[in-house]
Amino acid sequence: MLPTSQDPLRITRESLFDDTEAAESLLHALRWPRGRALCPHCGFRHSYRLTNERTGAIRFKCARCRKQYSARRGTVLERSNVATGRWIVALWLALSAPGVGLAGRIQRATGVSHKTAWAIVNRIGDHPEDPVFTALRRETERGALVMDALLIGDAETASPALPRRRVLLAQAALLESTP
Repeated sequence: MLPTSQDPLRITRESLFDDTEAAESLLHALRWPRGRALCPHCGFRHSYRLTNERTGAIRFKCARCRKQYSARRGTVLERSNVATGRWIVALWLALSAPGVGLAGRIQRATGVSHKTAWAIVNRIGDHPEDPVFTALRRETERGALVMDALLIGDAETASPALPRRRVLLAQAALLESTP
C-alpha cells in the first residue's frame, strides 16, 4: 500500500535501479492498490504467491483458474526485458515531461539504448490508459508518491527539447510540493 499525502513515499532513481525488490513492490502497490492481486484471466481475488528461489521473482497462481501471472501481465511492461525500475523511471518521465525528446531523456535517465527508449515511448503512446501509468499519475497527483528531481534532468543534462529554464522550474515545483 502507498502512504498518504501527509507522508509521501520518496523514491530515487538509484533506489529503483539498485533494489529490484523495491521496484517490484512499488509495481505491486501501483498495480493492485488494495493489496490483493487480481487475476487478469478470470478476475478472482484469491491467489497463491510463488517466489522463485534462484531469482527471487514473484508470481501469483489463481485459486480459481489455476493460471500463473505476474504484476506485469496486462500492462506495458508485459513481455519486456527492461528491468522494472527502469520502466518506472521511464513512466515517470513520460508523465512529468511528455513531448519532443522523450526517448532521449529516457535513454539518459535509464541507461538503455536509444532503440529501447523508442520502443518504450511507442508502448506508452499506444497504451495511454495503462493500469500502471494511470496509477502512477493518480498517486503523484494525490501526493503519495514523490520522485527525485534528478529524473527530470539538471543543468548539465538539459537537452534542447527541455530547456534549462523548464528543468529548473520542474525541480522547483517538485521541491515546493514536498512537505
